[in-house]
This record gives sequence, structure tokens and C-alpha cells, in this order.
Amino acid sequence: MKKLTILLPFACLLLSSCGCSKNTPVIDEDNKVNEEEPSIIVEESQPFRYTPLEEELIMVDQDGLEVFEIEVIDIPRDGIKACSWDDYDIKLRVHYNDGSTQDYPFKEKHIPLASRHYLGELGHHNIEIIVNGHTAKFGFDIFDNPDFHGYNVQFVNSRTSEVIYEDVVGYYKNARYPGVLPEDKVVDEEHISRFAHWDYPLEYVHQDMVYTTIFRNEEKRLYGDIPMDGGPILIKQVKQDDEISALVYLGRVHNAPVYASEVHQHTQGETGETIGFRAISNYSNDWNHLNESILNNAIQYQYNPTYNSYLYGSNGPFTNNPNFLSNFETIYDPIYSRSVHMDDGLLIDTSISEPYDNCYNKARSYLTYTKDIQDNDETGYYRIAVTCHFDIYTSMTFKSMGNGKYAFVGNAKWIYAPVLQKATVSLEFSEQADFVNTFAKKVTFSNEQLYNIANELDWGN
Repeated sequence: MKKLTILLPFACLLLSSCGCSKNTPVIDEDNKVNEEEPSIIVEESQPFRYTPLEEELIMVDQDGLEVFEIEVIDIPRDGIKACSWDDYDIKLRVHYNDGSTQDYPFKEKHIPLASRHYLGELGHHNIEIIVNGHTAKFGFDIFDNPDFHGYNVQFVNSRTSEVIYEDVVGYYKNARYPGVLPEDKVVDEEHISRFAHWDYPLEYVHQDMVYTTIFRNEEKRLYGDIPMDGGPILIKQVKQDDEISALVYLGRVHNAPVYASEVHQHTQGETGETIGFRAISNYSNDWNHLNESILNNAIQYQYNPTYNSYLYGSNGPFTNNPNFLSNFETIYDPIYSRSVHMDDGLLIDTSISEPYDNCYNKARSYLTYTKDIQDNDETGYYRIAVTCHFDIYTSMTFKSMGNGKYAFVGNAKWIYAPVLQKATVSLEFSEQADFVNTFAKKVTFSNEQLYNIANELDWGN
């Protein structure tokens, strides 16, 4: 289940009129305040408190009457002090269809949010409001308020409690953070902590603010690791006449979807739901979807035209119209697992499982599983999925052309071998309903590496 990790540092309540000092205590890795190491020492501090925006409709209904006209009255002719609308006895006068009138207090909370910044801007302004379907336009003048100098705004990195940006924002203006957001942080092998949003809205600032980072723990799905030295590993070669077939290990893809449910849209605060799997009914579609998900999201083929003079034949099968094998070709039997140090520092044993049938059967064993979307889970798209790691191989056949040049014979083929002990059921989250690579890390290889593989085969020279 995807959860928000909210770390709220203590910070003082900033006073825009006096420019007081701020205190931001250090928060350690256990999210405990270290009282002995304040970043700034002050005599007094108060916890930051957020006051929600006030926005209210004026209730002008009268039994048996209909609103005929509205107007704003008692606006001072000599102007209104900036940011002090409620200090004046301004009213909304409502005319009813029987000829009667009624006056109602017309407060700042009744003014549309998008127009409230005018209450803090010097000069003449015109605003339009709508009450019970009737429109009223009114104008007013704003003069200087020597006690208001803007709202002090801080942006805080909750991982370190460091203030990473400060600004002054006008009355009901929008705050902005122009700096670099905190970097992603690896939580564990399968999750990464990423900036999701600030803890309060940046729009319509109406008080001194401390904005604190909210981080989301995302599953690292459909990302790839390669061997530590960066190059593919030749697993086995088989010579037949003047051709050599090579089985090559490229890397490991994590958390690829073997099988997934329908996508469910959820809005934070609305009633959650329990989701499960539909029945598995189309082997071919699921097989194709898995292959395309891995190829499109987790593998990157790099092409260097220099090697056109050394490696002949089409490289297209790696990117266009690829062939996928549902098991290892019999010419390579027997195949043995290899221990490989990966670029993430882990030592793994490569998988030699039958690539799809075993994995498909594994998915069937999870069909009764369900996951819950909680009421307060983030707004976005969710699905339940059986995911698995896959070791990525390619099978190629080369022919030597002499003088260090080689040609592809036939088409290269992909083999995705599941790491079945890594199969799991998870609730996946996406902001845009496309469940893609969330880690921007792929299994990469190139035609230069393909040439090097061909050049290292045992040609008997």
C-alpha cells in the first residue's frame, strides 16, 4: 500500500510585521527532534500553525421571496487600508421581488479567492461577485498599510529540517519554490522516496507559512540493473559449422507485471475500496503485455553507426518486431546459473527458470489476493499486480566475415527468465494511470557490445 511519509519539523510562527528570528530544530533519521542542536538559537518560538482559508457563501434566502438584485454598499469613499477589508462595515444589499431590501455583512471570506489579492494591492480595483445567480460589480480603492510588509514564507526539507528557500509573498498571492527539489532517496531494494508535494497549498497565501516537503515511497517497478562492469556476460556459445550461437546475459528487470487487475481511480478523502484480480483468461494477451512492458520500459538499446562497418545484418530485432522465446533454446542445454555482481552492489544468481509458463502458473496462485485502497490514500490510479523480477538474456547467431568483421545470421531473440522467489502481490500507484518505470534505470546494451561479444567468441583462429 502506498503511503505518504510526512515529516514535520518544528518551526516558529513567523511574524511579518516584526521580522523575528526563526528556529528550526534538527530532525534525525528516526524523525526525533534533537533539542541539543538547533540550527538557530532564539529566545522564544512557537509551533507553526496553519489557518485554513475562509470561503463562505452569503445566505440571502427569504421564505416566499426571490432575489431581484444585489449591490455592495458602504464602501469608504476615501479608500480601504490594504489587507484590512474586515475592519470596515461593508455590506451586501439584497433587493427582493416584493420591493423589500435586506443588508448582510460583506466580509473578506465572501470575496472570491481569485480576487482577494486585490485587497492587498494599492490602487483602484473592480470585482464581480455572483449571489443566487445575480451579478454585482463594484469598485474600491486600496491605500498603503504601513503595518503589512508581506508574508514570510519558508520551504523546509523534512529529511534534514533545513530551510532550503525563503521568500516574501503578497496578500493572497501564490508562493513558489524556484529551487532544486530534494533528491530521490533509496529506501530499500524495492522502494524509493521521492518528493510528492508540499504539505500546504502554495496558492492564496494568507499568513506566514512554513512549507514542508512530503515524500512518497514509490515502488521501483520496471527498472533494470546491469552487471557491475557494465558489459553483457557470455553464458554459453555453440558452434555449428562456420556459425556460432551465443546466449548472453544482459541484466535484471525488477517488478515487471506478470498479471494485473483493472485500474481503479481514487480521490483522496473519498471512500476507499478493496480490489482484486479478474480471472486469467487470455494467455497470449498477458504474455504479450509482459514482453512489451519489459521491452518498452526497462530495456534501452543504444546504436552506434560506427559499428556498421564491423557488424553486418539488421539490429532491428532488438527494437523493432522482436522475437520473444517462452523458454531457452535446446541448443544451449544444459544451462547453469551464474553468480553476478550487479551495478547496485548486490551479488545475484542468474535465473534459468522456464521463462513464462512457470511464471504464469505462479500468477494463478495469487488470484484470490486482494489489496485495500484507504480513504486517505493519494489521489490517483491504483491496481493490484503480480510482479516478478526477470533476468534478461538474448540469443544471437553470428558468422565471421574475416578481418574482424561479423554478420548476424537470422534474428536475435529475447528470453526473459523469471526470478520466481521474487514474485509478489502489490498495490501499485500511478498519478497518470500509466504504470511505467518509476526509477529511470534500465538494462542498457549497444551494438558496440554486440560486436565485442562476436569478437570474443571462439572462432578457432
